[in-house]
Amino acid sequence: SLSYQFIKSAFQSFFKDEMEEIEMPVKFLDFAHDFAFDKKTNRKNGKYLAKGTVRSRQTSYNYLKRFNDEVYSVYFESIDQKFFDDFLAFSNKNELKVNTIGKHLKFIKAVLNEAKRLNVFVSSFIESGNFNIPNESAVNIYLTEKELDRMGQLDLKKDSQKDRVRDL
Repeated sequence: SLSYQFIKSAFQSFFKDEMEEIEMPVKFLDFAHDFAFDKKTNRKNGKYLAKGTVRSRQTSYNYLKRFNDEVYSVYFESIDQKFFDDFLAFSNKNELKVNTIGKHLKFIKAVLNEAKRLNVFVSSFIESGNFNIPNESAVNIYLTEKELDRMGQLDLKKDSQKDRVRDL
């Protein structure tokens, strides 16, 4: 019996010239998935991306896929002002913080820029002044050295749980 590989190989060699002329459309979500899960190096310097960067991209992809599944399908050409507004509304409805929304939009913009670099048709909306990445200043709360020293000197031998927690 003929194997799948043999038939595929024969088909490809027979229709080789015709197949090279056909340009398959690239799906945005497929491209975004590859960018998030398969692209592990920085194209500018060839170094591996930090684990946190890869994890952040994957989280943003998963959120984008959720938007795609729950709101509407996202295509390269559909990323416009309506998409931007709908994505913000979806994110606000899901009670995402401003900086989290901004992180997801940065991912989308990075995907679009990478696609554009590879000559995939991309909506010109990202270059308009309307694709603004929202952000707000984070409030960092921390203890001073003096407060840390005072905590370290507390006698918590009677409460072993607090003693362990303090030493973390």
